[in-house]
Amino acid sequence: MDATEFRRLVERRGAYPAIEAAWASDELRNVLPVKLFDHIGIVYDRLERIVGAHFQAIVPLRLAVLLHEEAPNALPRLVAAAGFSEFAPLIRDVIGGFGELWKTTGEDEIAAYANAHRAHLDSLLLFELAHEGRATVAMERAAARGGLANSFERWASRLATVPSPNARPARLRSGMRQRVP
Repeated sequence: MDATEFRRLVERRGAYPAIEAAWASDELRNVLPVKLFDHIGIVYDRLERIVGAHFQAIVPLRLAVLLHEEAPNALPRLVAAAGFSEFAPLIRDVIGGFGELWKTTGEDEIAAYANAHRAHLDSLLLFELAHEGRATVAMERAAARGGLANSFERWASRLATVPSPNARPARLRSGMRQRVP
């Protein structure tokens, strides 16, 4: 698979099973030379449940999920190999800022975090929420500080209520298919 085909895959909602299958068959060795494991799939699925179809930065966030366990100094090379160089600054900022919020100890530090990451705070909070799997008080406070309280509340609600776009049909005893979250 080349970078153009991979881009089409990442741009498609619900494509993680296809990405995972292509990776497992070694089709992605040139565009995504990383290790995918269950944690990546879980975070990817949560991200898709949270944002729906209309969030502008969903494509670079999907790629950030696929790359977030890699060494920061490898990110420019990996983003370029995947064919997404135009998203390198956003991916760098999201992965680079990931985890900082967990270290904040009070309102002043949360305010400083929200201010420091203002350019991509929405993307960073979406990534944090997808990674954690639930909203934390620090996330809520950072969202409020960044003027994203309503959006963040909607994202957290979607995480809890929207079925997985990556669900695979399962067979019932009757032979009928059902969606599995």
